[in-house]
Amino acid sequence: MRVKSLIAIAVGLVLFVGSHFMLGAHDVNSMLGSIIMGIGGALAIGGLVGVLCKEPRKQ
Repeated sequence: MRVKSLIAIAVGLVLFVGSHFMLGAHDVNSMLGSIIMGIGGALAIGGLVGVLCKEPRKQ
């Protein structure tokens, strides 16, 4: 589970940083950049939650 979370953090940060280059453009590129930024941010936060939170105990 931790490996998946670390991969999600890496991919999320790459998408988030890469989308900054698309935001200065016009219309469609700007919309795609903001969508990619949202996906990247969500992946990064999901990865952090997966790494930092303990898994529930199983009975």
